[in-house]
Amino acid sequence: MGGERGRSGNCEAGAGRESVGEWVQVIHVRAATAVGQADGEDRNREATCAAPIQVINKGHGESTLAIRPDNVYLIGFKTQAASWFAFKNSYNLISRATALGFDDSYTSLTGKGGYTNLKDIVVGKKSAQEAVATLAKYKKDGSVPEEEIKKALTTFILIICEAVRLVPVRTDVITVWDEAEGGKVGKVACDLTVKWKVISCAFLIFDKTRKWDPIPEAQNVRDFGSPKITTAETAADNIYLILNTKDCKIPK
Repeated sequence: MGGERGRSGNCEAGAGRESVGEWVQVIHVRAATAVGQADGEDRNREATCAAPIQVINKGHGESTLAIRPDNVYLIGFKTQAASWFAFKNSYNLISRATALGFDDSYTSLTGKGGYTNLKDIVVGKKSAQEAVATLAKYKKDGSVPEEEIKKALTTFILIICEAVRLVPVRTDVITVWDEAEGGKVGKVACDLTVKWKVISCAFLIFDKTRKWDPIPEAQNVRDFGSPKITTAETAADNIYLILNTKDCKIPK
């Protein structure tokens, strides 16, 4: 996730957690339940472990979001008509899902500026209700403009996925949640959305070395966060979860 959102691999059976220092925990949940798969059907298709989260806007529809518990990525959603749709780089992870015409990268979702455009996304109770209504009625027949579905998905990525990972995002979302027209996530929080993997690597290395400053990933994020990430303690003040990534060069 260094410069843009991305995903790798499939979920594996098993779940667990192990402590990192005195501040946070490595969360590596690797199993939940396959979504959209009926008994005896599509056994040869790749079905991911996904956590289904139901979102309801009373009187205006409901939807179910499929979120991977191993990296907290949104991979797809179910409409009120019980049809599953997923990002085109994830549709094989949900049995019988229809691929959307775009992937889950912020560039694909928000345009050329990628994650920097997140500062323009309105979050709050009202925008969440509007997003539910959009997902609930979606059909791949053009009746719901693609830009609307992208906006709805980005809204939920911010208020659920990124807010679960990152303290500044959650703080900004909570601050504006009950405002009549909602509000926006600040630049500090937006910039962290593409640094989660880097911060996670720094923590995984720190757990072995007990030294923060020599870690290249730690130096990479010194100017990010609130408070600025200059120590393991301040890094822990910025994140809720650590990505148990295999891409880090962790000392033996």
